[in-house]
Amino acid sequence: MKQIYVYSDLGVDPDSLIHTIKSLQKGLAHFEESYRIQRIGASSVINGAWKETAALFVMPGGRDIFYLRELGALGADQIRSFVEAGGNYLGICAGAYFAASAIEFERGGEFEVMGSRPLAFFPGVASGPALGLGRYAIDSHRGAEAALVEWDSQKGHIYYNGGPTFSTSSSPNVEVLARYVNLESPALLSCQFGKGKALLSGVHFEYSTHNFSPTNPDLHRIYPLLQRDEEEREELFQKLLLRVLK
Repeated sequence: MKQIYVYSDLGVDPDSLIHTIKSLQKGLAHFEESYRIQRIGASSVINGAWKETAALFVMPGGRDIFYLRELGALGADQIRSFVEAGGNYLGICAGAYFAASAIEFERGGEFEVMGSRPLAFFPGVASGPALGLGRYAIDSHRGAEAALVEWDSQKGHIYYNGGPTFSTSSSPNVEVLARYVNLESPALLSCQFGKGKALLSGVHFEYSTHNFSPTNPDLHRIYPLLQRDEEEREELFQKLLLRVLK
């Protein structure tokens, strides 16, 4: 049985991890082939034995700076070689920042993070927060937005909290899958890397309103929009899951 490994070490946001696993469980029910979802820590990534059974490596939202510190060059090399040999990577929010050649986060702000990154599945800069500086809040939904995103012929509001947009790339290996409507800039990319691919998302398309509390005061403003477009979000999640597991 093939494994889907979800990174769950220092820096991963607990809410993002829960939403990621629950959405994967629901989405995988539509597949004829069976997959097992496994959490994985930095030391096991560095060990590399996981690559023998892996179909997909998922890097959820959280804080990229801790991903870099815990995994280092050795962990990044293992993930890169997995994708290059035909594996797939899904990076959401911090997982997308971590997978670009460079990150620019909160430039000049309290949580500024700048620098190059070793995975470099996207040969450019992931910069953010895409929807504006000074609104990101660690460990809460206070800075969250319902980002209006367009993909294929659809639009929908998707949970957003500090995620990036991506610099323009002329690389034939990069395909823009979705855009922030109000910014007209990339929100979600597919990057071919060797024989494999990496999907990078600035929005939390794994966040389902079924797993939110509608009475949470930090979500009161955006919950109705997210709930209205829940069906579209689920369809997008399923399309993306098919891309990385077909």
